[in-house]
Amino acid sequence: MGLVMSSRGCPYSCTFCATNRNQVSFRSPDHIISEIRFVKEHYKTTQFTFKDDSFTVNRKRIFELCKKLIDEKLPIKWECNTRVNLLDEQMLRIMKKAGCNFIKVGIESGSERILSDMNKGITHDQIRIAAKLFRKVGIHWTGYFMIGVPDETEWDIRRAIDFLYEIEPDFAVIGIYDLFPGTVMWEDGILRGIVNPNMDLEDFYTNLPNFYYKKDFNHQNDKISPEKFAKLESEVKEIVRNYNRNFFRVFKMARAKLPVYWYDSKVLWDDVKKYLSY
Repeated sequence: MGLVMSSRGCPYSCTFCATNRNQVSFRSPDHIISEIRFVKEHYKTTQFTFKDDSFTVNRKRIFELCKKLIDEKLPIKWECNTRVNLLDEQMLRIMKKAGCNFIKVGIESGSERILSDMNKGITHDQIRIAAKLFRKVGIHWTGYFMIGVPDETEWDIRRAIDFLYEIEPDFAVIGIYDLFPGTVMWEDGILRGIVNPNMDLEDFYTNLPNFYYKKDFNHQNDKISPEKFAKLESEVKEIVRNYNRNFFRVFKMARAKLPVYWYDSKVLWDDVKKYLSY
């Protein structure tokens, strides 16, 4: 897997995110192509991943890069992370033609209220439109969800599952909110008594990474008791796990990777072992 950073930063201000805001620096398409070509020639990499926070934030640049990838005729596929409000059908079609086989987007919450509190800058209607476009163009897509943010209720968490089955991403990822210093949610967590603002070096040697900044590692959310949240977390993760191991979803993922399997049969065998481990 070739990891490529084609830009740094993000112009959005999600309250849970620690990425540098308001300023994005871009590498030129020629520079990116040069790196891809080098990695391909030296390491035989077939699947590349653009690790930009929001890969399609500059529409003109995406068209320039995709046209160059098409002209180069490199036998590779690639994936990226972006936002549902930074996509349109024309862009998706040229991305697919240029080798894009996977796109990952942040859905975050099935609750419009929580989505608004996160200052995500997207709506459920925009998510629905993007989901239809992914299916229309035929690009495999992953939806990222998050639970356990401050002020979230049990209803908000269960709404995430309802929304998952409504938009039906090809693959779903559910994560538990982690505290990041410097974010708006961090400051909110201090006021809510979730965050420990007075850490010392010893805490880093005695606490697990997920618990670094919590006052009480059992206390994830101020609206749901620790016992109830643990039960909800287990339940939601099992639902998502069952959703993902549906045979037809696994088949769609394998179909999206067929060219990669053709280039490198070892990738196919590795994926078979992953599926069997499910």
